[in-house]
Amino acid sequence: MFILWSYKGWSAGLVFIFLTGAPGYAQLSTEPCRFSREQARCGQLIVPENRKTPEGRQISLRLMVLPKTGGAPPGEPLFVLNGGPGTSAVDWAESLIFGLADVRRSRDIVFLDQRGAGGSNRLYCQISDRSFVVPRDPERCLARLNAKADLRAYTTSDFIEDIESARLALGYEQISLYGLSYGTWAAYAYARRFPNRVRSLILIAPAPISMNFFDSFEEDGRRALEALVVDCRSDPACSKAFPTLGADAQKVRRELTEPFYALGLQFLQYSSATSRFIPLLVSRAAAGDREPLDQKINEFRKQFIKWLSIGPHLAVACNEDVPFGLKQGRPGASRALRTEYERACRGWPRVDLPAGFYKASRINSPALIITGEWDPVTPPRLARMAAEQFSRSQVVVVPRSGHMLDGAEACIGRLATEFLDHGSAGTSCIAEIRRPPYVLRLE
Repeated sequence: MFILWSYKGWSAGLVFIFLTGAPGYAQLSTEPCRFSREQARCGQLIVPENRKTPEGRQISLRLMVLPKTGGAPPGEPLFVLNGGPGTSAVDWAESLIFGLADVRRSRDIVFLDQRGAGGSNRLYCQISDRSFVVPRDPERCLARLNAKADLRAYTTSDFIEDIESARLALGYEQISLYGLSYGTWAAYAYARRFPNRVRSLILIAPAPISMNFFDSFEEDGRRALEALVVDCRSDPACSKAFPTLGADAQKVRRELTEPFYALGLQFLQYSSATSRFIPLLVSRAAAGDREPLDQKINEFRKQFIKWLSIGPHLAVACNEDVPFGLKQGRPGASRALRTEYERACRGWPRVDLPAGFYKASRINSPALIITGEWDPVTPPRLARMAAEQFSRSQVVVVPRSGHMLDGAEACIGRLATEFLDHGSAGTSCIAEIRRPPYVLRLE
């Protein structure tokens, strides 16, 4: 049975809500909309760009609410925080909602764009060829973005204040958080800042706020690739097609150190849809034919750039990841990643982070933490690190899966529903997840 906003009493027409006081002035307008052939409410949350000067420039954040679908008493709503940083939660809703169907039976689901991403005053520049995050003309990009935004106001601290503004404007007393990748970083930061407002957290591919990406990225990618090589050896068809895959992988990693290859190969490990090509691509590249590898990396790169808003991405990375990584990191760790971000962050406005920003404080709200066994950027060891930041947590490792956990959506939805309803989740559905077979030849 479809119930339109019975929980919060939304009307069918345009709704305006004006909010004053902490965390600052906000204005919400919503109206009925269609999403994936269903009724939803879409709108804009207007907030101060810089909360230190709330009377200054206002920015619009796109928001979509999918109402609960069942007749059971409503639970607290689930806020979806997407990854990146710098990707749109609303734009990704279509790919996420299938796995959250069971959650919707008793809960509204709220998608809120990160400021500067998607349809929320998108801060975007063209990216250099054979790069992932370096603008094509860094100086011109910075000047253009500076002209339309205060780039110091697009950090995680600003994002979590936006989440709180959305919660208040929607009239929710408590919420649960569903974070993906960077969204887990933001979810933790919000729970630390507003502990009484968070009932539960679902953290997918967790990025603990105390981690150092620069120190671990390259090594985590190597481990994930080695695991794939071992798996190929145990697969009769793969081992027969690529008998020297281990040596080939070492050769490619040793010789192709340009960021395009070093990062691109690691990015292909994110998803089973692309990692299934890796034995073939690595074997061909080791034999001197790099064209197939170039093509697959470029395909990923085009999608990556399409998803990413470089403004909020660099606002977070240049102020939260890069200074911490360069200060704490081992010499030579993740050289390709450092090269990319040192180029991209040159001249980027700096922000003084709140005291204790990287401190791992204990959160009382329970957390379900789900990670892929072969995740090349947020592997299981980081899930265990994240678990230590909560007084109650459950860690689930999806075998033979990467960062995207594609193919596991239905199971993750079942786990999330059980955890939100009961505080723990059975994991039998994990055994039902199937990884696609390796690609043995180019068509």
